[in-house]
Amino acid sequence: MTWLLEFLQRWRGHFTVGAAMLVIGVAAGALVGWHFGGQAGDLRAERAERRQADAAVATLTQTIQTTRQLIDDANQASTALREAAAARARVDDQTTQELRRALAKTAATRLGCRFDDDVMRQLEAARDRAAAAAAHGVRGSVPGAGEPDRQQP
Repeated sequence: MTWLLEFLQRWRGHFTVGAAMLVIGVAAGALVGWHFGGQAGDLRAERAERRQADAAVATLTQTIQTTRQLIDDANQASTALREAAAARARVDDQTTQELRRALAKTAATRLGCRFDDDVMRQLEAARDRAAAAAAHGVRGSVPGAGEPDRQQP
C-alpha cells in the first residue's frame, strides 16, 4: 500500500490537472450538447408549425374550392329559373293574346248579356280555384283572387 501512496504523491499534480481537464471536457460537452439540442428542438418546433400552417392552407383551399362549386351551382340554378320564368311569361303572353282574339270575335254577341246569381257564384268559385292553383310563387304563395297583398318574407 505504500507504493500507492508514493505513486499518488509523485503524480498528484498530474491528477489534479487531469481531473480539471476532465471536468472542463465534461462541461464543454454539456454546453455543446445543450446548444445543438436547443437548435434541434427549434427545428422540430419550426417543422411542426410549418405542418400546421400547411394543414390550415389545405383546409382553406378546400373551403374555397367548395365555395366556388356552390357558387357555380347557384348560378346554374338561377339561369335555369330565369329561363323557366321567361318561358312561362312567353306562354302567358301567348295565352292572353289568344283569349283577347277569341273575346274580340264574340264581343258583339256578349253585348247586353246578363248572368244570374248562381252562374256568378260558380264563376267566382272557379276564379278562386284557379287563383289557388296558380299561387305557387318563387318566394312563397301569392295572394288569392280578391285577397289583399301579403308581405313576402
